[in-house]
Amino acid sequence: MALYKGFSSIDYKLGFKTTGSFAAKQLDGTKKIAPIIDTFMAKENDGNNTFVLTDIKLVERNILNHIFTRKGERIMMPKFGTNIPYLVFEPLDQETIDQCRSELEAVVAYDPRVSLNSIDVNADYDHNALTVTLSLFYIELNVTKNMNFNIEFVS
Repeated sequence: MALYKGFSSIDYKLGFKTTGSFAAKQLDGTKKIAPIIDTFMAKENDGNNTFVLTDIKLVERNILNHIFTRKGERIMMPKFGTNIPYLVFEPLDQETIDQCRSELEAVVAYDPRVSLNSIDVNADYDHNALTVTLSLFYIELNVTKNMNFNIEFVS
């Protein structure tokens, strides 16, 4: 069974990168399929089966994962995440909207790959949700793009 290098985790606050490997499935003597690579991760192959993760979709996925991770949920990183998942039973008033806005600003400030141009948080009272638009500047790519998503307050 072959191993594909390239599963990596970067801790930008501490300044180090950890790498790992995952197994590939061998179909016959020559073909191998690496699960996840083509469908989930952005990739640039350097010829040695190592991959560099450098895509806007990856950054957006990391930001969403950060937003919807509860504080204290991640092992060895008790301050990682937000309190947004805890707001399920809170009223959808201006105080909750402001709290979500400050949490979202903190998430974007945590990620050094992007900077926040603007943030727009609007209440959708009919669906008990917040509609969020983040205007992000992707520093390495020199691109500005909007990221749109909803935060639903349902149990």
